[in-house]
Amino acid sequence: MARLRRNPFQFTLRFLQDFGDECVKLYFYNVESLLSHLEDVKSDHYAMASNILAFVEPHLLPIHDVDIPSHQVLHRANCRQIRNSEGALLLKRTDSGIEHATVTFSSGFTAPGHCLILVCKLADVTFLVIYKHPQYSHNSFL
Repeated sequence: MARLRRNPFQFTLRFLQDFGDECVKLYFYNVESLLSHLEDVKSDHYAMASNILAFVEPHLLPIHDVDIPSHQVLHRANCRQIRNSEGALLLKRTDSGIEHATVTFSSGFTAPGHCLILVCKLADVTFLVIYKHPQYSHNSFL
């Protein structure tokens, strides 16, 4: 204990909102029904500080409006028929300086599951958003 008192641990963890605009901040959330958690997302400092919000399993249908302050939709894939784990939602912060984004979306369906892969390229940053339903074939996924 004496050594710890002489040399205390230097806490260096920085939170997402502590980073400036020199880096792209990505917030990923397997939300399992965005409408049920929308107010939680809006009050989350990490989410609101992010340049990109990426949600899988949002359970959205075309009739559902999603409004997150200071963010606009880059890509939205709704459930095909009923509210389920299909789909994805990708938003960018309007003041992020991100002017152009290329989004490629692909999905696969096999009884009884599905998967999705979303590739987003923002200037020199490329990231993937991937979701595999637990019952989707592992071999098909690979």
